[in-house]
Parts: sequence; structure tokens; C-alpha cells
Amino acid sequence: MTDSLKIKKILLFSELIELEEEEFLSLDRKYEIEFLTDFSREMSYDMATNENKSTPQVEANSLAALKIEKKDLKQLYRKLVRATHPDLTNDGDENFKLVQKAYDEGDGSILMREAVRHGIKIEIPDKVYDDISKSLDDRKKIIEDKKSCARWIWCLSDKNDKLRQRIRAMMGIDQKKFEDWLKE
Repeated sequence: MTDSLKIKKILLFSELIELEEEEFLSLDRKYEIEFLTDFSREMSYDMATNENKSTPQVEANSLAALKIEKKDLKQLYRKLVRATHPDLTNDGDENFKLVQKAYDEGDGSILMREAVRHGIKIEIPDKVYDDISKSLDDRKKIIEDKKSCARWIWCLSDKNDKLRQRIRAMMGIDQKKFEDWLKE
């Protein structure tokens, strides 16, 4: 595959992942509210009985950025600094800050996107291309994994009693004790 096709593929995949992350975060906030509303009695029970010593993993954690080695991005980063630094250009410092943040976080896909935007020739060693592709694949997998948490399962289901009992079990709630507590 030629470098230009590699770059195009990375840029498109990166844009897709960013859109999926944005959609996930938006839906996750909605599902969190819905889940907390639908399971308010279970959470009240859990707090009242304090049976669980540890917090169950029933909600999605924040998305983690997956990093690429800085040494592999250094050449591209230096070219971008020269193209975006406020002291060297008439532009503001927004682009420079974006480049700096992407480099600090090891986000090669953002650095590549900015390089294309600024007309900087990109030469990608196969290792860096593979690392960026793996990072994007891992970010996609994180989204899919987070969609398997209790609140996503609940909110995408028909919300039947059998599933509610399974989620209670995931939360460490004993069904019989919970029913007795509700009667009190």
C-alpha cells in the first residue's frame, strides 16, 4: 500500500472512531440517567444494607487514550511545531496547542490529520503506521467493551424481569433479601 493510501486510511478510520466515541459518550450519559432511574430501589437497598464491600462494575468508565511511542512521532511533531507555532506563524495558538496535546498523548492520528491540513509531507514507517492502526483498533474495541456494561444491556433491552434479576445479581444483590427489604 502506498504512503498516501495509508495516510488516507488512517485519517478516515480516525474520523470514524472519533464519531463513534462522541456518539458513545452522548448515549452513555442518557443510559446512565435511565439506568439510575430504573434501578433506584436497588441502589437504595445497596446503600442501606451496605452489603457490598466494593463497588460493582455496572457503569462504563471514561474512554482511555491509547498511546504511541513519542520517539516514533517526533519527526512529524517537529514539522508540525514549525508549521503551527504562534511565534512562527500569524495564526493563533489553537493549532499549536492541539499538536502539542496530540504529541503529549501519543495520538498519531491527530498529528497526521494536522500535517495533511498544513500541507506537510508525511513519511510513515511501517511500524508507526501499524502502531497508529492498532491504537485506533484498540479505541474501537474499548467502545464495544463499554457497550457490554449493565446499563447498556439494560437500556437496549426490553427491560424484562428476568434481566432485572440478572443485573441485580451482577450488583451483588441477594434477590430474597432485597424483596424482604422492599416489604419493610
